[in-house]
Amino acid sequence: MSQLLTIQQAISLTEKLMALVENEQWDEVSILAQAHQTLITQLHLADITIEENRQVADQMSLLIAMNKQLQSRCVEKREESFVMMRRVHDGNRATSAYTDIKNKKSASLF
Repeated sequence: MSQLLTIQQAISLTEKLMALVENEQWDEVSILAQAHQTLITQLHLADITIEENRQVADQMSLLIAMNKQLQSRCVEKREESFVMMRRVHDGNRATSAYTDIKNKKSASLF
């Protein structure tokens, strides 16, 4: 397989990963990320021809930029999830405290 084709496939997988991250489909992200990593490790840029050189350089620049954007977006989504989980946890603690107070008041009436 030509290295250019491998790079284009990696770009395509990166685009799919971005869509999955945006939709928070983490199980699918995990599966596709493994395929993406396998594809990246198959790159052997020393094997490119002189004719492919410019095009490969352009495509690699695009792939690197997209992967940085993907990584950044994953971090943002992780932080958003953490904040949301923290709010749920705090809400559960507030509900539990309210229930405890309510139960103590009810028990003191008897």
